[in-house]
Amino acid sequence: MSGRAEAVSGVMREARLAGARRVVDLGVHVSFHSSLMAGAEAEFAEALSRTAFRAPEIPVLSATTASPVTDAAEAAAVLRRQLSGRVRWTDTVQRLTAAGVDRFVEVGPGRVLGGLCRRIAPGARVRTTDDARRLDQALGAVAAA
Repeated sequence: MSGRAEAVSGVMREARLAGARRVVDLGVHVSFHSSLMAGAEAEFAEALSRTAFRAPEIPVLSATTASPVTDAAEAAAVLRRQLSGRVRWTDTVQRLTAAGVDRFVEVGPGRVLGGLCRRIAPGARVRTTDDARRLDQALGAVAAA
């Protein structure tokens, strides 16, 4: 869930009072994936319009659609929607595992997405990388597989 800080805090409090098993503040200080990003999305769209895109050479799934990205225009469109659009992470991971994917690498700080992958696909191997050393290890493990 994403939104204004006071609204998010209120919903978290209500969820706890209603008996939610787990309520986690991700510590993200920007309202990604919400309408509050509309201004940034417009600016990002302008930058995207000046960028040359090609059709993906390897399969790519968009987390905003949980569907394959097949051409250049679609790649730009889903990147734009990523800022303010809903994320379909569960659907995306399920689609990947249905296609036989059993290894996931989270690149960047934090371990939230890797943890979600573990819950969505319990048998999957998940690596998180938050520094160059871990990234090198993860790439080595993927290459060996």
